[in-house]
Amino acid sequence: MLSHFLVLSGLWVAMGAVLGLLIAAATGRKSARLLLAGSGLALSAGWLGVWLLGTPFATPWSLWVTLLGLFLLARFVPAFRLNR
Repeated sequence: MLSHFLVLSGLWVAMGAVLGLLIAAATGRKSARLLLAGSGLALSAGWLGVWLLGTPFATPWSLWVTLLGLFLLARFVPAFRLNR
């Protein structure tokens, strides 16, 4: 059971890193902040999804929360602004 959650955690971190890299590439910025923010958001959203929704729905929940979180970070937080 523990190895199952370790695999899920690795999947969420990798998914968040890929989403962060995609957003950084789409905006033309080379920033490690989006990579780290995506990984952290995906991991925390995945564990929140396990706690609230259960294991089968945790990964889709993590995907959408990470996308929304990265969008809001890029839009409203000055350190992540796209038009700096």
